[in-house]
Amino acid sequence: MQPCALIRRHALIDLRRSLRYVRDCKWSGVLRSTGIALAVACLVAISQTAPASAAVNDDPNASVPESALALPPPGVSVADPDFGSSIVRLSDASEQGSFESPIYSQLQAFSTDENYVLLDSPDGYRIRQLAGRGLVDIDTSTWNAPRWDPATPHSVLHFDANDNETVVVQRTDVGTGSTSDVFTFPGQFLTVLNNQSFDELSRDGRWMSGMVTS
Repeated sequence: MQPCALIRRHALIDLRRSLRYVRDCKWSGVLRSTGIALAVACLVAISQTAPASAAVNDDPNASVPESALALPPPGVSVADPDFGSSIVRLSDASEQGSFESPIYSQLQAFSTDENYVLLDSPDGYRIRQLAGRGLVDIDTSTWNAPRWDPATPHSVLHFDANDNETVVVQRTDVGTGSTSDVFTFPGQFLTVLNNQSFDELSRDGRWMSGMVTS
């Protein structure tokens, strides 16, 4: 089962199925954390601490039966009946014949300070504020391979639009909407390959990967 495929159909992640998906894949501790981050990112904000009534189960082989959970209205906090996590639906995109989901499993969807979430949609990339769930009014149409800058709060690093033969890495502050050039590739490099360039930055924000053609 693909977690984000589930989101595209329902616009609300079933965290329980995603956690079960992570468990069944028997990922390592690091990758398991990444998988859970994906589950959290798919249109859901989840509290950091479970309610006191939630049972603690650290058995990696345990199988938790799935209880029914109706699709809640956007902005309404509900408790997952199996894990006790507080879940808030961020968007009603599915009810509008659309979807919003994280870009890719290996990319962090949340900004460093957890004030914003970066999503994909049929209209391109979208950014929502977690407080209030509002969309940020920012033009992302020229972004290629965006990812959060871990060293600069509220900032997204991305390649430029591929509309000429100069490849530029840029930084956009989603709070102010301002964009600045960070690095311009030497002239022999003409375009960036988008799908091949989706990877996290290093934790200090100094290194990023990508693929450009000459």
